[in-house]
Amino acid sequence: MNLKLKIHLRIFAALVIVTAIIYYVSSAPPTEEKEYLDDDFKALEELGDDSSHFLGTIKSTAIPFVITLLYGSYLAYTFAFPYFAKRMSDGVYEPHNLEADDLLFQAQKEVAEGDYTQAIANYRELLKRDHSDSNAVIQIAKIQRKHLEKSRQAADGLQQALDSREWTKDETTKMLSHIAEIYEVDFCDHIQAIRILEGIIKDFPDSRYAANATSKIKEFDKLLQG
Repeated sequence: MNLKLKIHLRIFAALVIVTAIIYYVSSAPPTEEKEYLDDDFKALEELGDDSSHFLGTIKSTAIPFVITLLYGSYLAYTFAFPYFAKRMSDGVYEPHNLEADDLLFQAQKEVAEGDYTQAIANYRELLKRDHSDSNAVIQIAKIQRKHLEKSRQAADGLQQALDSREWTKDETTKMLSHIAEIYEVDFCDHIQAIRILEGIIKDFPDSRYAANATSKIKEFDKLLQG
């Protein structure tokens, strides 16, 4: 809550209290007790006194009540209505209310426009909806690596995703290949890259990435021997 709103609320609370006090004081019955008389004229006279007292109470509290009501209306118009309008607008356009295809399109568009933070947010929303969306995991890592210079975060994110659930053979080897590439290109850690590629060959010998891993290891061997 900002300072301006706090000040306005305190003023409004003070107006409410003052209005309540004025009403209480002006509506208090006379302290002098009246004796009951079996007289119609006297009864009408007392009824007139009560009516006058009520009208006096209304007159006394009318001005502070109107001021309080107008001030409350001002606060509602200035602060409450814009707040709820924004909440409703956010509810319509927030990522979690968009269809998956729209989210994917938005994420791709944001990458093209350079809005990488929002693109990652949309890919994470896709992943939240479907934990088996390996493409979202890989795209997040690509953005972190290529556009935000966060290669370590990209590698860790891929590894955490691998450890979080069971993936298909193709999805697992694809993510492992991306991790190996990060170690090779970004970290210049060929030893660790070779270990990851050897793991692909050992654990997934029939995968389409195993052949690529074998070829890459041969390139590393030549590089290391040279």
